[in-house]
Amino acid sequence: TTCNPNAGPVASYLMASAAQHIFKSGQLRWAAITVPPLTDDDLRLYFHMMANISQNKVLVDSYKSNISKAEIWQFDDSTRLMLNNIVMSDSRDEHIYHEMLVIPALIAAEMPRNVLIIGGGEGASLREVLQDERVMHVTMVDLDGGLVKACQKHLTMMHRGSFESSRLTLLFDDGAKFLQDAHDGTFDVIIVDGIDFSDADDIRNFGTAAYGNVLFDSKFLRNVYRTLRQGGTFVEYMSHVNQEEYESSVHWAGFADTLSYCVDIASFHGHGACFSLSAKGQQEPLDARLELGLAENRRDSWLHLNAQ
Repeated sequence: TTCNPNAGPVASYLMASAAQHIFKSGQLRWAAITVPPLTDDDLRLYFHMMANISQNKVLVDSYKSNISKAEIWQFDDSTRLMLNNIVMSDSRDEHIYHEMLVIPALIAAEMPRNVLIIGGGEGASLREVLQDERVMHVTMVDLDGGLVKACQKHLTMMHRGSFESSRLTLLFDDGAKFLQDAHDGTFDVIIVDGIDFSDADDIRNFGTAAYGNVLFDSKFLRNVYRTLRQGGTFVEYMSHVNQEEYESSVHWAGFADTLSYCVDIASFHGHGACFSLSAKGQQEPLDARLELGLAENRRDSWLHLNAQ
């Protein structure tokens, strides 16, 4: 199918499905290009995923709210969640992202009994947290309840039933506001698994979603520090925020020990993913704490998970 740039991949799929019905053809094989080429990098990459006609592509579900739009696609043997035209998770490699987000924070925490997850609608960060038997309770706060319910239904290969855990409290709320209202020293680990940061040009030119930007500002980081217990850890997906500015804000919030690390994710089109990990009130430096935690608590589990 050939599409107007104002029509997205979902419209392409619906056009191809209609043609299949009209011509009573067998298995649907389709591809999409845009005319003229797109200037929005996110949408351009989204359409690029649809260009291989030999690949089986099926729209499993689509969802739209007042803050976001999402699609769940089946690409041959993999399942992919797209949020606001950006790849959020692909069943082929999402474990790499979620392990690297969650496991270092759990290992570095002195005792991760009470964990907060902000975002993480697929339930994959929750899955990783619940694998740690030291965790007594998890509070997951996501802004978009409809999206989470779609993920619960269609992304079982990612959450693996984690939403049914008796250790979970699931809230549909603004994560920044939730943290602002939380008591001091409530959590042992805070994990922020949010959307990409949107700069002013993308918001103005392409209408890029910006509701996740609050998770990078100084007031939010200050509330993270306040609500963490001594010996606790905080980790956040950094998107493409300026690292120096972000680390300055983290230090202003009160964190003295911070480290950043990155990992390649094939489904992110070569962009990879970077994370920032911070600790509150620990005696050992974070890198030493990670090494100690691997040796004492999670070495076998870590090796097992990374072998998947």
